[in-house]
Amino acid sequence: MSEIELQKLVGEIVRRVLQEGALGSAGAALSTASPAPLGRVLVGVCCGDCVPDEVAGALAALKAANYQVTQPEEDELKKRANRERLVAEHDVLLLPAMGDDDAAKMALGIFDEPVARLALCALATGKPLLAALNAPYDNMIQQHSPVLRRVFEGHRRVLQNYGFNIVERSQIAEQIRAVCAPQLNAPGNGSTAIAASNGKKQLITVKEIENAARDGRRLQLPPGALVTPLARDRARELGIQLD
Repeated sequence: MSEIELQKLVGEIVRRVLQEGALGSAGAALSTASPAPLGRVLVGVCCGDCVPDEVAGALAALKAANYQVTQPEEDELKKRANRERLVAEHDVLLLPAMGDDDAAKMALGIFDEPVARLALCALATGKPLLAALNAPYDNMIQQHSPVLRRVFEGHRRVLQNYGFNIVERSQIAEQIRAVCAPQLNAPGNGSTAIAASNGKKQLITVKEIENAARDGRRLQLPPGALVTPLARDRARELGIQLD
């Protein structure tokens, strides 16, 4: 074998080794890649200390179940571009500790704090917005100042009319799973059916109720469906029967 032929042979061997190594590395990278998250949750708080322990536990459980949970610092929320990017990148916004003072201001249309501006961005873009109350004096106020309690309840109803879904802390993980699960609308025979996907519970919002009003007069719900308080109110207003 001539020297030129030997050089060609060695070159071909080296090329194949390098090619196989590159393919092997790519395959290893693909095999170890993390699966896509089941949902992306944006948490709006002024600081980490504002997240109640019960909510922190629910968010940790969601992370363990392959949900992406993002909790930006308040400074990151001060610029409009950052807020809009964060809202666009996530499936749902969670306000885990909305106080009565926060609710009162936003009910009056005052969204002047970074977290409130984040909520406004979600409302403006149609992003699902869940809010859990931080109201430690509710029961005592009901007992000693029922008029004030009715004022607080009025603020909460206004926020629901804006598009807030006010949920109990114990329901946060379940509601987030429902929001992130895809919903399928299948009208027929004067009714609208919402089918469950992958066995996950569905969150029924005002949008589904209003769709039912256009397509029929009844709404067939999948087993275990979660209906927001505002959606139930809207169903009563439109005469929609929930089955």
